Amino acid sequence: MRRIYQRWFTPLPFRSKGFDALFPAGSDYSRGVYNQRPRFSGVLHREAGAPFFIRATHYIGSAGPYLGTADEAYYSREPDRVVYALSDAGVFGNHGRIYDPTTRTFIAETCEDWDDPFDRSRAVATPGMPAPERLPGTSIMLSTLGGQTFYHFFVETLPKLSLLRPYLDSCDRILVSRYGEQWKRRWLALWGLEHKAVFLHELSHYICDQLIFTNRVVRHFEAGPWAVQTLRQIPGLRIESSLNPHGKVLWLDRTRDHMRPVAWEKELQAALPWAEPVCAADLTPNQTAEIFGSARAIVGFHGAAFSNMIFCPPGVRVVEIFTEPNYPWYARLAQSCGHDHMAILVHEERSALPELIGILPEILRRWSPSS
Repeated sequence: MRRIYQRWFTPLPFRSKGFDALFPAGSDYSRGVYNQRPRFSGVLHREAGAPFFIRATHYIGSAGPYLGTADEAYYSREPDRVVYALSDAGVFGNHGRIYDPTTRTFIAETCEDWDDPFDRSRAVATPGMPAPERLPGTSIMLSTLGGQTFYHFFVETLPKLSLLRPYLDSCDRILVSRYGEQWKRRWLALWGLEHKAVFLHELSHYICDQLIFTNRVVRHFEAGPWAVQTLRQIPGLRIESSLNPHGKVLWLDRTRDHMRPVAWEKELQAALPWAEPVCAADLTPNQTAEIFGSARAIVGFHGAAFSNMIFCPPGVRVVEIFTEPNYPWYARLAQSCGHDHMAILVHEERSALPELIGILPEILRRWSPSS
């Protein structure tokens, strides 16, 4: 009923369509974007994604093979990367959904949902959304589905800046998902953009004089080599290129994580005295690059801190512990980084502690000079 009401009794968008179908004549425009004389809707840049190979996840443990199957090995392809410009562009919500107010149409390239088709999305059934606020000048969209969390912001959103670099100096603001403002400002500061950030929440609603944005440049679960390379070129960070055979074994500390705590994590840490606990949430970007660049192995429970393996030199051993079935984000990321990834699947009960104490030292022995 809300979708029907939104379509027939409001001026709000009610459908989605691909950008090229909405604006078939607009392509490769290089002038007039910033001064809006004239405003422009079209493609600013387009480049092809490359194929890459995905191997099966290597797992051990007693809980069973929940991470893929033995025959999970295939070629995938990075998405083609496209930069768009849209005049009088509507923006709704914190995931970077963009629409054309004239045709009341969402841009399909910005409207992916986790599980449901977009015609069942809340975005096309929110007739009570607040009236839009006008944003003058040029805005850049730096958000994507899930961009409020660290993994999706870091691995799937920040790579967009390499495509958007030609437009950053002349834009008036950067639109970013609101959650985690403090640590997002630290990362945006590396590009000198922290003062331009405007943070979006679930009911944000804007009309931008001119908006520049991209499609989804990293597919869900498939962070390819292009995304890794762009993140290893973040300005101002010193990235190690060679593995130090006497480097550190890092334990990714989650003892303060209130979302997914493991009650016996401290006991497990105590059984691995050569592994140095690291709480990634406490680190600045420079500290993150320095500490992870010094690693020869990283180990811990599944979580966003594994995203920082991008700063490890190729060849690092990545040991990811699962207490319940989850997705192969970090197994795929490790492959694109050139790392050696292993997943350990255990039960969440304390009975898993002896199993891990028996498994981990053997796995990490040749990476630790003190073991």
